Amino acid sequence: MKLPSRSLLASTANAALLLGLAHGQIMLSPTAVVGTDLGTFSGEVPLTHLIDQSGIEIPFSSGTTDFDSYFAPSNQTFALNSPAANWQSAVDFDLPQQGWIDFDLGSVRTVSKLAIWSITAENITLAFANDPAELASAPVAGSFRLTDHTAFPFSYRVDLITLPTPAQGRYFRLGVESTYLLSPELRFSYVIIGEVVVSATPATTPTLAILQESNGDVVVTFGGTLQSASSLNGPFEAVPGNPQGTYRVPAANQTSAQFFRAQ
Repeated sequence: MKLPSRSLLASTANAALLLGLAHGQIMLSPTAVVGTDLGTFSGEVPLTHLIDQSGIEIPFSSGTTDFDSYFAPSNQTFALNSPAANWQSAVDFDLPQQGWIDFDLGSVRTVSKLAIWSITAENITLAFANDPAELASAPVAGSFRLTDHTAFPFSYRVDLITLPTPAQGRYFRLGVESTYLLSPELRFSYVIIGEVVVSATPATTPTLAILQESNGDVVVTFGGTLQSASSLNGPFEAVPGNPQGTYRVPAANQTSAQFFRAQ
């Protein structure tokens, strides 16, 4: 017998809502800063400042606000230059300063752009993965040069960068390859960043429905990734071949129980 496990059935209203959201990309703040090898200067400038909207002049709703619409009025994209608003790395005398900061988006997302309020980060890279342990070896999704905002003591504008190709993953690494010096005569540096936000596709609810046809075949219709198991309690694994939308189980192959779920 073919039964759904943990299936999520979308109502007509929910399906319509998802279709409407799919046309635009939303602003998404990472749910957590996983870590960094750059250190943090002090408790006054913690890593949480990177994702808590501290210092942003115009607040936004993560997961809802349209990315392009928010940044369309360029005069509304300033952030406050203050320890209360920024994260600051430990001091580094070994120039060029290099390191990384890892973020968790909370779920797998497709990302096309990134907004970063940065004061001293100069050259950066981005890499994405579904497992934080894979970030160190993940391919670089793009390399970018940011604006020097060291001469802006009160407030400064955002940098908007577009990935050459949209990247997918739950986790991403912001690699810092070099920094701007706060003053030309200084031979040490800090990474100072105010906020990091991505432009991502809205989350969609997985769907699953199972129908047995008159000839005995079973057709699984789903949204998301289809997984199967021989027991209701799993373990569940991705169905071979990575089917999209529908999956057919011929009557002749129904020799033992199978359970399906969409993720």
